[in-house]
Amino acid sequence: MASRGRLALALPAAAAALLIGAGSAAAADSAAISVTAANGASDPVAYIARVFTITGTATPGENLYMKHRPAGGAPCAPTAFSDPGRLSTGFYGPAAAGSFSVQHVWTWDAPGAWMFCIWLAPSETTIATPITQTILFRAPSGQIASSIRPATPRAGQRAQVTVAGASEAARRIWVKWRLASAGPCAATYDLDPGQSLIDGWDADGPFSANRYITQAIPGRYVICDWLAGNSFDPLPVAGPAGLAFNVTPVKPVVFSTAIASCKTQKAIAAVRADSVRRVCARFRFSKAPSPTTRLSVTFVTPAGKSYRTLTSTWPNRPRRTLISGPLPRRAYEHRRGVWHATLRTLGKRIKTMSFRVV
Repeated sequence: MASRGRLALALPAAAAALLIGAGSAAAADSAAISVTAANGASDPVAYIARVFTITGTATPGENLYMKHRPAGGAPCAPTAFSDPGRLSTGFYGPAAAGSFSVQHVWTWDAPGAWMFCIWLAPSETTIATPITQTILFRAPSGQIASSIRPATPRAGQRAQVTVAGASEAARRIWVKWRLASAGPCAATYDLDPGQSLIDGWDADGPFSANRYITQAIPGRYVICDWLAGNSFDPLPVAGPAGLAFNVTPVKPVVFSTAIASCKTQKAIAAVRADSVRRVCARFRFSKAPSPTTRLSVTFVTPAGKSYRTLTSTWPNRPRRTLISGPLPRRAYEHRRGVWHATLRTLGKRIKTMSFRVV
């Protein structure tokens, strides 16, 4: 298997070519590399097993030495020993005399352009004109995407996330989700600030995986997908792919209302303007609002005019009762009769209660 190295070039999935540049080796010496699939077709690709074959002609008494490194650096050294490349396992040291062919199955582990240096010499320290060949390894094809059902879940509702796609090579599925306000999906799973949903499930060929999420707080969220070799892989086969969705607030349901003492929260049957200094509207819920939901209570005079609107944000903790801000005595001591208090959220009326000031 080839050793991992830093890449000099990242390639489109369709690119696969052999660029041959041979040094002037001894007249009788020659060598060339081919990278083929099981059907014999040329297909240099990363992460998938391929047959590497070196064929050529060598002078009796010579051996084959090959090293490899990312393309674009210094030319091949005059000896195999002095070259900074990595040893090409199976191709470093076998005898080569006359017409030869050496073959091994490798799984290359990095797409990009790689330079192969070949020496035909009696030893690794013998000076010989190297034969140079550059091979472009394409990235394997792959697709990954998420869907969510329901498409717009309510706060607190369990939603199914399906991650589906296909991978030409054996890779892994990585998925996170979070608030969309944190920005686009990061280049890798590790760099993204989201919460883990799938952490490295195997994928080889078509795949589909289901997970479930529940979010109590309304807002806009995003699911981020990567199809990659590991959580920090800078060259995923597919992704990052993002799916944005909204979590909508729950419509609260009120089961009882009362005008109440702001201090004790106890109901008041009738408000006596000459003795009650201030009152609050009390709403009790059978289905509480979602956390962070903005609520408003508007007090309306007996003449049908809005006197005051008070707003609040529903907290992120268990609670079933809303007590509005106070309506002071100066508001109603000269406006006796039937008042109304209307509860709204997201601009929609939830409940209106009535109370009498005497």
